[in-house]
Amino acid sequence: MESAVEKVKTMEANFGGTEILAPLRDIFGKACKPGYPRQLFVFTDGEVGNTIQVIDEVKTNSSSHRCFTFGIGEGASTALIKGMAKAGTGHFQFVSGKDRMQLKVMQSLRFALQPAVTNISLNWHPPGGMEVAPISETPLVVFNGQRTVLYAQLKGKADENAVGCASLHYTLCDKEYKAEIHFGLKHDKHCRLTAHRLAAKSLMKGMEDKERPGSEGGDESIKKKIIEISTEARVISTHTAFIAINKEKNEAIQGPMVKRRIPFAGFNSMAFCSGAPMMMACAMPRRAKARPPQPKMRFQKQCDFYSRMPDVCAEIEMIPERTDPLLNLVSLQNADGSWNLEKGLMTLFSKTEKEVLQKMPVEIKDKSVWATFLALLWLHGFNSHQKDEWEFVALKAVSWIKAQTSLNPKLCLQAGNDLLGCQVDLQTLAL
Repeated sequence: MESAVEKVKTMEANFGGTEILAPLRDIFGKACKPGYPRQLFVFTDGEVGNTIQVIDEVKTNSSSHRCFTFGIGEGASTALIKGMAKAGTGHFQFVSGKDRMQLKVMQSLRFALQPAVTNISLNWHPPGGMEVAPISETPLVVFNGQRTVLYAQLKGKADENAVGCASLHYTLCDKEYKAEIHFGLKHDKHCRLTAHRLAAKSLMKGMEDKERPGSEGGDESIKKKIIEISTEARVISTHTAFIAINKEKNEAIQGPMVKRRIPFAGFNSMAFCSGAPMMMACAMPRRAKARPPQPKMRFQKQCDFYSRMPDVCAEIEMIPERTDPLLNLVSLQNADGSWNLEKGLMTLFSKTEKEVLQKMPVEIKDKSVWATFLALLWLHGFNSHQKDEWEFVALKAVSWIKAQTSLNPKLCLQAGNDLLGCQVDLQTLAL
């Protein structure tokens, strides 16, 4: 770990373009250590020209690892970040604006360390005369705190009073579970099309993921099917765009654009143009190839009926290590979970070496025990609002302290609270 930390300190963000495929192949070409499942964390602030190949490489090796991805900043490729995580049955995170990267990483680390739901299968038992066509792909894994929505299409004819059944099978901690739900077929007169459109979006997303740039024949048929579904369901896709329609004449609005500025929370203004008082939006096939995403923009211009959104710039809050006390404390922790009683640690506590040693109980013979106890008190007493970031750090320290013999936690607690000026109990410290 120390070698890795020292290596990171010498790195600079000047490696040129984003190259992910070669490092992935190098990683996958090495055998995993027995008893240690491979957990792959990928950080990137850009995009690659071979997204499909990268995702396919992760999917090919998905049986031997889980892949967790992090997109940093507005320029990170959504398709790459989500695609790799999905192919590697992992989890993705985006770090933008003033997000703290540490919090996002720790969230994914929790997913990597906890048991997950696996061997998921959804079985349909429709009434006679009907069949079920799955629209969504059943996930390979679901982590704690996550949810997944699956869509399916019922086809055929059956009595409206008939009842169908869907059964879900899955495994958690080597134990198999089963859940069932029954559903009726009676038509709801007040049913809206929201669920149908969400299902159409899910179906198109699956088709878009299968498209391969440069292939012949197959891609055109997929594109044609996507356009058909998009225009029928009125849900936008990668091959369609919304245009303004005059509802009275049922015609696309022609003529020069008229710009109107509408106040919008989060932006100075948003421009929208129209040519008629009454309009509706309709998904139509794009006549020209879509423009690539513009840098520093949240929204992409889709067609000439929309004027360009103002640039939205978001700077990632990269706090230098020397100005973040929490990161400083973490960097001083040893690999076994302890801390040494060194100058950097006492500077964090705003105490002199003399003050720290005067308060150390005489029963403690190892200064590292005292330093580790103080570090735990400092975390709980002054950084409880960032517990999600340092929780694993504290667990490791507690495990190390419990392994020490002839230690009186109560004496250490009282002396430590007096020295640091906090009020923490042993229950809070898990001691």
